[in-house]
Amino acid sequence: MATKKVRSTARDMSISVWSTVTVKPIHRMCWGISQLTCSPGMCGIRYAANATLSQVYRKSKPSFPLGLARNSPTRKSRSTRSGVSEHRMTPSLDQTNRPSMKRAVALIVVSLLLASCAMPDAHRPPPVPEVKAAYTDKEVKYPVLYGTSRMPNSAKTAYLDERAARVHYGRVIVTIPKGRLTGSLGEQGVFSTRDTRLAIADGNIELHSQDSFMALAKSQLGAAGDPESGYLLVFIHGYNNSFEDAALRAAQLGFDLHVPPNNMMFFSWAANKNYRKYTHDEATADASEIHLEAFLKTVRATAGGRKIHIIAHSMGNRPLLRVISRMQVLPGEKKPFGQIILAAPDVDRDVFMHYGQNYLKVAERTTVYLSPFDFALQLSQDVHFYPRVGCGDKPQAEIKDIENVVSFIPEDFPSHTYVASTLPLLNDVKNLFVNGKPARQGAAWKAHPTYWTVGQTRPLVRSSCSALPG
Repeated sequence: MATKKVRSTARDMSISVWSTVTVKPIHRMCWGISQLTCSPGMCGIRYAANATLSQVYRKSKPSFPLGLARNSPTRKSRSTRSGVSEHRMTPSLDQTNRPSMKRAVALIVVSLLLASCAMPDAHRPPPVPEVKAAYTDKEVKYPVLYGTSRMPNSAKTAYLDERAARVHYGRVIVTIPKGRLTGSLGEQGVFSTRDTRLAIADGNIELHSQDSFMALAKSQLGAAGDPESGYLLVFIHGYNNSFEDAALRAAQLGFDLHVPPNNMMFFSWAANKNYRKYTHDEATADASEIHLEAFLKTVRATAGGRKIHIIAHSMGNRPLLRVISRMQVLPGEKKPFGQIILAAPDVDRDVFMHYGQNYLKVAERTTVYLSPFDFALQLSQDVHFYPRVGCGDKPQAEIKDIENVVSFIPEDFPSHTYVASTLPLLNDVKNLFVNGKPARQGAAWKAHPTYWTVGQTRPLVRSSCSALPG
């Protein structure tokens, strides 16, 4: 009896010591892990952890939690050949199935790791107001600041599709009519006179010098300390866009993302409003790099410490990629940009793999959005015979720490403006701007080891884009 009591006491003490030196530090470690956002990388760890957990359970199957059984071993006797009775210790059932200390530790770590992404995060930023499908309840005049490398017309009232020798600055007042649906540029009724299309009224394109532009921006920007208004957003359009097209899209994005008036800006390079002039626009996009670089320097000088986010769409990614590649950030210097959104980038995959790492040195976070339904980029891919970064049902170019989001959300032909027109992506972009991290929750979102998907992952109707070999 005394021996059994001593053994029991020693066993209780060993459990207590094991809990103190092992469980508590692991608990503290996993509490720290639980503060992390469940990124594709973390969820990749979860997948591996899930497999490990299954193996631990299969191999151990303890009847006492963690396999720390308290059953005493049983004593069996048998006779040897010499006839002498020999006693042998036989482990109990619990001891036979008891996992090793390493398996027990793995069980705790893996369990908490699996739970970490599902745990409520006390330090998670509050959710931002959701972008919802709604009609504007009244007409809105929304001001957007701009820089352009286009030539103005002779009356200085509009801009042409011709290249200028310098950047022109100014502001556009865009009218957003009552009844316009979120994510759209509006529409004209077929059987009614109602017209909800965004428009620029005569006289609402202002031209400014660089100095007056900066003075206007500084006087009109929202409060720098407010997370909802303490940033600037720059939109760079793609091919086959006029100056007016770029202004309307910038206003739609700014209004739907709740960017304060005058905090929304755009850069318009001299793309031609003609879908047949694709090669013309390619050459002009290259020629606009120096002007985009000058405009971004002006915006940085105007920002007053506010974060600067960028959305580059389609061919507009090409000059941005080159400009970013030339930027120098000194050690210890603050990164000049917050979020950079590469929306349906019409960029060669190999070129992006060569230059894309430069985004990491100038931006806090960079996200690529692509789609398998993008007909415009499928044509570009057919023309160039090489994959485009924004075209596919999986990432075409994966660079460590640059996120990829594949959208399977159906959109009207040519399915090229989904980042600006679909609610899940508008909400994703808004959370990135306001909180610095995405809020990819719900059945539509799925995390893969190295990227995200949103929408039905199996194409339902058509799939324009597919990965090319090589």
